[in-house]
Amino acid sequence: MHIKRNLLIIWIATCALLAANPAGDTAVPLVFLANRGQAPAAVRFMAKGSGLTAFFAPGEAWFRMGDAFVRVQFAGARLAAEVEGLERQPGEANFLIGPQEEWRLGVPLYGGVVYRELYPGIDMVYGGRRQDLKSEFIVAPGADPSRIQLRYVGTDEMRIDAGGALVMVVKGRELREQAPVIYQQRDGERVAVDGRFTLAGGIVGFIVNDYDVHQPLIIDPVLSYSTLLGGSSSDAATALAVDASGSAYVAGFTASYDFPTASPEQNFNAGGNDAFVAKLNPSGNGLIYSTYLGGRGDDRAYGIAVDASGSAYLTGSTASSNFPVVNALQSTLAGAKNAFVAKLSPAGNSLVYSTFLGGSASDTGNGIALDSSKNAYVVGDTTSLNFPASGLQKTNGGSQDAFVAKVSANGGTLVYSSYLGGANDDHGAAIAVDAGGAAYITGSTWSTNFPVANAYQGASGGGQDAFVARFSANGNSLLFSTYLGGSGGSLGYPESGNGIALDGQGNAYIAGATPSSNFPLLNALETTLSIRARITSHWKELSCNSTWGGSCAG
Repeated sequence: MHIKRNLLIIWIATCALLAANPAGDTAVPLVFLANRGQAPAAVRFMAKGSGLTAFFAPGEAWFRMGDAFVRVQFAGARLAAEVEGLERQPGEANFLIGPQEEWRLGVPLYGGVVYRELYPGIDMVYGGRRQDLKSEFIVAPGADPSRIQLRYVGTDEMRIDAGGALVMVVKGRELREQAPVIYQQRDGERVAVDGRFTLAGGIVGFIVNDYDVHQPLIIDPVLSYSTLLGGSSSDAATALAVDASGSAYVAGFTASYDFPTASPEQNFNAGGNDAFVAKLNPSGNGLIYSTYLGGRGDDRAYGIAVDASGSAYLTGSTASSNFPVVNALQSTLAGAKNAFVAKLSPAGNSLVYSTFLGGSASDTGNGIALDSSKNAYVVGDTTSLNFPASGLQKTNGGSQDAFVAKVSANGGTLVYSSYLGGANDDHGAAIAVDAGGAAYITGSTWSTNFPVANAYQGASGGGQDAFVARFSANGNSLLFSTYLGGSGGSLGYPESGNGIALDGQGNAYIAGATPSSNFPLLNALETTLSIRARITSHWKELSCNSTWGGSCAG
């Protein structure tokens, strides 16, 4: 009951400031609230923003991000240092929870909090900028910054990386504070001061090199952005791309009717799960656009790519007969579930093209890549016997085959499309394209007759294996295709290629999972398989040598 109350309190308090948020900014703002009985008695203030809940008590602060909980104790600090509110904000929060005698009315809101004289001559300030939490140490002239000592409780691992950032691992998740920004103000200008984190015996501190001890000093650790994106129901992010400016494009699916939208192509959930795509600015603290994409049935995006102009290309699956189609090569749903391919304008508020892709059974697009001419290459799975195939393999080899398809830049033409598989289940997971237009794909196969060519491994290692294949530019032949695996792949412990990338020489890098102790290794970082857990294998093959079919030229 206590947990439920906290969650509801947080939601009401967060909503109280939404109206004060700048127009068009859909990020949940960070707001600081005085504790008037809505939090544990030791807490003086609390804060809530996207992805973060914080509690501020004398001598320590607590932070919860998802299921990660970190407690920061101010070691050696003045325990009598009280927490004070800064920058009283307009409005108040009211908590109408439980019987009337437990209601909390008129709770004041603040822009930040300060621990005065936490250490001799040193204040610690927590503040908010939109949904970001910032901390600063303000060191008075003559005070000693080496007195600052922070003990992080609840972390599984802590380290300082090569770039000087403090990395904390909590429940398998990395939380990161970038190398501290340290500076002084001189003649109205900021002057950088050299310094860094220190870590010894679980205590984090700062080393500050030469500076003017007669002037105040600011130490500002910057928390790498982390934000939640979603509504009041289930939401899943399944694909990510980044453009040259550092903007992040996130795709997935949502069952929420209040998923945050901004400059949308579709501003409502049309039913069940809808696909979504959102573009975040380079700082991660605001949505440039966010839109639903879907119809009455189940719609999910699994792959995304972005071209040089900022147009996002999506693929996934749809069971909606009214899925939005524009300039489509296939305008109707042909089976229970078809793949889809869609291109959004750079502003995210219109579809350049959107099309079904599939046959009379079930089809899913899992990955998408682009060439320099903005043709889209899609990899996925199909159980359809009439999937539109015109390339290398025109018939389904078994119950489920992988497929590869190339869609023209305007979306109206299927340049080529091919099944790829044998007599059992085959899965196409990820795709990349080289400068010559050759598509490289990876995934998994249960088929002992999976089509191979110029293979590194010509036969299945047993059970499920990963595979890697390279299509010619016209889609009519395999430049190479190989199994990659040992004898351990099974339903419970899959052996699969899950991601693929290329370098400038046409070498393919594959990441995936294997449970096989006899997985083929070469120059391996780890040479043994953990007994208790599957390892992820990052594996590179030189696709341009004689073993893999010769020249890299398309």
